[in-house]
Amino acid sequence: MKRLLLIGLILIFNNVNANEYFEPLSTQDIILESVFTVYSLIDWQQTKNFVKDGIIETNPIFEKHPQQETIDSFIGLGIISHWFFVYMIPKEYRVYFQVTFIRTELKAVKVNESNGYSISINF
Repeated sequence: MKRLLLIGLILIFNNVNANEYFEPLSTQDIILESVFTVYSLIDWQQTKNFVKDGIIETNPIFEKHPQQETIDSFIGLGIISHWFFVYMIPKEYRVYFQVTFIRTELKAVKVNESNGYSISINF
């Protein structure tokens, strides 16, 4: 999946004019990024809760028992950088990037919920 995403981004960035980058975010972009952010915040809280309970983290980016600070840093930076990447991507490709990551976060939230970690935000 990571390789496919990388190849896709390379193809996108190689096939557009320089003036197509950094176009202002549309209303649709802002709505989709907001949805991504909400799901990421829910996943963030669920992850913090089950790691605190001693459950093994299955996300390959983290170790099996990550520190709370690692979770906070990584996910917080991920949300911020996601907004920046959407801004960088040419307008016609943004929706694909956004929907892919929204689906990924939604799946994570559903898996966490099926394992007994309800949807809540308690920062």
